[in-house]
Amino acid sequence: MSQQSDPSRISGAFTQATGKLKEGVGAVFGSDEMKQSGVQKQQQGQREIDAAKAQTTAQGWKNDAEGKNKQQQAFATGNDKLNAEGKIQECSGRAQQNL
Repeated sequence: MSQQSDPSRISGAFTQATGKLKEGVGAVFGSDEMKQSGVQKQQQGQREIDAAKAQTTAQGWKNDAEGKNKQQQAFATGNDKLNAEGKIQECSGRAQQNL
């Protein structure tokens, strides 16, 4: 993964592209070691992309649940503003789950 603590789709894609380039250079110059290093770099990038997707999905589930909870509180108290906030948060969470 990148030097950052959180996985990133952009960083993962950059790492993949770097690996693809390295693999190509290895192929042109006949370096099996460089080709293998490029393949490993591509796999590293894919792992970071997958981790970022999983993190976004988990955050989406959290927002979805918190939004539903706010709507239940709003129903119990008759608070229309809290209900609207809950709906927005729930929709945001569902969108995150589908990224």
